[in-house]
Amino acid sequence: AVAQPFDRDAPIVVTGTRLPTALDAATAPVSVLTAADLERRQTGALADALATLPGVTISRNGAFGGQTRLRIRGASSQQTLVLIDGVAVNDPSSPAGGFDAGALDAADIARVEVLRGPQSTLWGSDAIGGVVSVVTQAPAPGVSGRAFAEGGSFGTLRGGGRVNVGAGAFAARVGG
Repeated sequence: AVAQPFDRDAPIVVTGTRLPTALDAATAPVSVLTAADLERRQTGALADALATLPGVTISRNGAFGGQTRLRIRGASSQQTLVLIDGVAVNDPSSPAGGFDAGALDAADIARVEVLRGPQSTLWGSDAIGGVVSVVTQAPAPGVSGRAFAEGGSFGTLRGGGRVNVGAGAFAARVGG
């Protein structure tokens, strides 16, 4: 079955605890950012939006796109597990195994859940500090696309686009 497009009016279901749980029934400290929250903040980089959440800090080397590490509750970046659509994306080839969030754009994200505290250990030793679960938007039926361009001070430019294709049980998205 094809996943339905994200409905921002639907109740939030927290998946960072390994079991679907309604946000108001979650016993663990969980923060959720929806696509509407990200759009309202007008944040290009997801790491900048995450830095506004309680207990989350980022450290960036250089400007946008530079190596960016996420830390939750003072734990090192290699003790923060990052999941994108349920798949762990921490870098196993890195000596510490941390995730570089420098190039993670907020454009196609439906929801981000940040799990802090002792229940994050359900995800293993890579999640001692916490878990960041990113859920991307599902492609809509049919063919559609989107492009954007931004300009800022000091000659800063940012742009991107995506093409969605959905037909029956097949769905794909290509973006950059």
